[in-house]
Amino acid sequence: MISWQNLIAEYRALPPFVKASLAISVVSLAFLVPYHMGESVGVAAYYFFNS
Repeated sequence: MISWQNLIAEYRALPPFVKASLAISVVSLAFLVPYHMGESVGVAAYYFFNS
């Protein structure tokens, strides 16, 4: 198990452009995952109720 202190120290040691790309990917994942999960649940519910 990785401790948060080690993870934060490793993150602070990264170059700025790597930090920026990591932040962008985390934010985009945070937006995409619920959207796709909600979309697939909606499609499953649609087929379930219309079958």
